[in-house]
Amino acid sequence: MISIRHYSALVFAVASSACASVPRGGASAVCVKDKAAFLSLDYEAFDQDVTPGGWRRVAKSERCAAAAAELIADWREMHAKTLSADQMQTLWWHEGQVLASAGNYEAAIPRFETSRTLHNDRPPPPDAPADAVEMWRANITVRKAWEDATLAFLRRDRTGLDAARARMLAVPEPAGYSRLQDVIEEKAGTRIAWPLNIENVELMLACFDYRYGVDCRDQKAR
Repeated sequence: MISIRHYSALVFAVASSACASVPRGGASAVCVKDKAAFLSLDYEAFDQDVTPGGWRRVAKSERCAAAAAELIADWREMHAKTLSADQMQTLWWHEGQVLASAGNYEAAIPRFETSRTLHNDRPPPPDAPADAVEMWRANITVRKAWEDATLAFLRRDRTGLDAARARMLAVPEPAGYSRLQDVIEEKAGTRIAWPLNIENVELMLACFDYRYGVDCRDQKAR
C-alpha cells in the first residue's frame, strides 16, 4: 500500500525489544545454504522479489518458516542504517507473516504491532490534486482495517475480524486506483481488487478455524 512512514530511533528501539523472541539457528543451517549470499542482497532483491527470490525462496518450504523469519531479522539488522522507515515497516510485517504462517502467533503478533508503529502518514502537499488526497485517505483507512483484521485473526477475535472487513468494504474505490492497479500488475503480475487485501481478509474469515495463511476453501468444497 502506498504511504510514507517515519519512525523515531528511540521509540523503535523500545518497540523492538518488546517482541517475543524466536530461537535462532535451529533450522537455518538446513534451509539457508548460503546465508552470506542472502545477506548481501539489496532490498529489492531480498524483499520485493516474488518470483520467489530473497527470503521468499526460503519461506516457500513450510518447514523453513522459522529460518525465513530469522533471515529477515538478520538482514534487517545488518542493513538497518541504510533502510527507509517504509522499508523497515515492510520487513517487520513480512517477518510477522512468516511466523504466523508457521503457527507461531505469539511471536508474530508483536512483530505486526511493531510494524504498525512505523507508519507516519504525512499528508500530501497543499497543492496536491484532489484524487491524490482521496487516494491517501482511502489507503490509510483500508490499511488500518487490514492490519486490525490480521491481528484479530491471530487473537481469535471473530467479531473484530468481521468489523475490520466491514470498515474496508465501506471505503469507496478512489479515483486513480486503476493506475495503481497497473503498477501492481507490472510488479506482481496480477491485478489487485479494491479494497487492497480484501481477498486475504475473506480468506481469513472463510478459514477462521484453520492456521493463518491456509486456504481451506477447496477442502470445504469436497
